[in-house]
Amino acid sequence: MPKGKALNGAVIAISGTLSKPRKEVEADIAAAGGKAGSSVTATTTLLVTTDAEYASVTSKVAAAKARGIPCVCESYLRACLAKGSLASTGPHLVTGSRPATAGTKRKAVAPGGRPKAAKAAPAPAKLSATLAPGGRPKAAKAAPAPAKLSATLAPGGRPKAAKAAPAPAKLSATRSFSSSQKVEFMAYSRALDCLILGNHDHHTNLFALDMATLSLRAVKGLGALETPFPGGCIAIGETASDRESIFVSEHRYDHILGAGIQGGGIQWGGCIGAEGELTMTGPMQMCFDGAVDELWVAREQHHPRFVCVLRGSTGKKVGVISPTALWGPGQDSQYFVRHIAGLALSDEEVFVATEHGVKVFSRGQRESAVWPPMPAGEPGTEVGEESKQGYVYRRELKVNKRIDHVAGWNGQLVLCCEDAVRILNSTGKELCKLPQRGAKCAAICGRADGDELAVLVGNGNIHFYK
Repeated sequence: MPKGKALNGAVIAISGTLSKPRKEVEADIAAAGGKAGSSVTATTTLLVTTDAEYASVTSKVAAAKARGIPCVCESYLRACLAKGSLASTGPHLVTGSRPATAGTKRKAVAPGGRPKAAKAAPAPAKLSATLAPGGRPKAAKAAPAPAKLSATLAPGGRPKAAKAAPAPAKLSATRSFSSSQKVEFMAYSRALDCLILGNHDHHTNLFALDMATLSLRAVKGLGALETPFPGGCIAIGETASDRESIFVSEHRYDHILGAGIQGGGIQWGGCIGAEGELTMTGPMQMCFDGAVDELWVAREQHHPRFVCVLRGSTGKKVGVISPTALWGPGQDSQYFVRHIAGLALSDEEVFVATEHGVKVFSRGQRESAVWPPMPAGEPGTEVGEESKQGYVYRRELKVNKRIDHVAGWNGQLVLCCEDAVRILNSTGKELCKLPQRGAKCAAICGRADGDELAVLVGNGNIHFYK
């Protein structure tokens, strides 16, 4: 087999810093007949990573281990090119993933090095929600543990988008859409190829913008996520099984409504949280990493602000960024962040946009969370199990303009600032600037023909860039 086909049939994800820039490694993979994947999914055959990344269990490493996907060093790619075909992964497994002894049995693999599919685990029980007249969930009086969500999610009917490329150094305006309805938040659904738009003017309204035609279209079941009280935000993400989940916050009842996207429609899942539960108050910003089933939620109803991390499928609390951690090390503990403008995730880090800039925390390194002394009845006086599981603070990216929203774009950040839309890398270096004033939020549309950046300006004007 010629070297141009050495990686034929392989779908390879990358985690960590290799000997060459990631874009060059991805280009080498494509030139050798393989496909570079932006995340670890059911189609991924290999994860190229480093010993350090494997030891810290980044989100991609965790997803690969859960699926039994081999985690190999960069040397594996060179071995395949030298051989002219897929090489054995054994000699190239990262430290820690190698068998303990020579006699240890390895997982069976199909041709091409891809692990054979294991039997599917039974789906968890569907949430049994108490409904009020009209079908809305009643607020629970006391729920120490969040309710389970339905696991009935299915892949969308549209083809999967090609691998998302990093944000380009230059973007050009391509098209625009003006809504006759007020728009305050939005998120892209790959399964529907729609931007799900919403507002929370007295209550939460949702509607779908078809990306192919730039016209509103009906989506079955979308109305189930509308609430009679103001909401705050929306999050959509693809799970490790290549299915999509959608979450909408209901501010009044401290609920997050969850659903799956199936057969071109929305299938109701259930509620996370209960009215008055202090660690669940006022969900106002969210983002979802379906590969590891993490829903990150900024809580803003009361002072001080903090970030709660939940399992999207069950609502179980797994971590927290406390008010003290958000304010930063060495700061006066009597002061706290006043506003959280948004959340964004990379494989290794979480970015929290505040009025002071963007706070960066490790997703893999954990520490005990420190909560400040709080008056009786304030959030933080009755925290759950996640109070013990904080995240290590790494750095702050200073931005000299007010930030209204942040979105993640393959490890880079799209900041909607008061004077422009800025694209930064993870160290804070500005890569691109769009002179668009008044941007309220942004969404990355990972479409089959390439990524498209959607920017909401004012109360209903959406501009698209490529």
